[in-house]
Amino acid sequence: MRMLLIYIRNAKYRLNGFFVKLFLLSLGCKVGKNFKCLSIPRFRVLPKKNIQIGDNVTIGYDSIFEITEEGKLILDNQVVIGDRAYISTSSLIHMKFLSGIAENVSIRGTMHQLQKHNPVRLNKNKTKPIILEEDSSIGASSVILMGTHIPKGVFIGANSVVTDRIKLEPYTIYAGSPVKKIKERE
Repeated sequence: MRMLLIYIRNAKYRLNGFFVKLFLLSLGCKVGKNFKCLSIPRFRVLPKKNIQIGDNVTIGYDSIFEITEEGKLILDNQVVIGDRAYISTSSLIHMKFLSGIAENVSIRGTMHQLQKHNPVRLNKNKTKPIILEEDSSIGASSVILMGTHIPKGVFIGANSVVTDRIKLEPYTIYAGSPVKKIKERE
């Protein structure tokens, strides 16, 4: 009985993925095989050929994507996006093979410029790409800001803030706000 329930649950995730795949394909995006969505994600901006999803990608419950017309999102094979993730950019966000983010992670490739003579909301946006290399993981409730490059094998602990000011080393564990090196992976 338990196996039947698991099968039904997985079938629902695949069906959600199928409908999202049809939606994205109809807008000129690319989506690979075995795409699963635990629930239907929200797109705050209508995708226009600017989302590319590889094979065996899973998107968690209640995720939100805000990829502007100028922006691009690339999810390579076997990427996992946790529940309630928020991914936003006017540039590039590229999550490479076997990279993943846990629940409540916010990835922001764009921010307001902070000029003192203008109200913040009237300033132009500033944007830089974000790259998560292979086998990198972002812990729950972390924030990844524009210009960040997460090297291969890096693990970012929960509740961390990563900016482009911090140079990260491959196969190392970081945590904190802002992140600090904890130790190298064994």
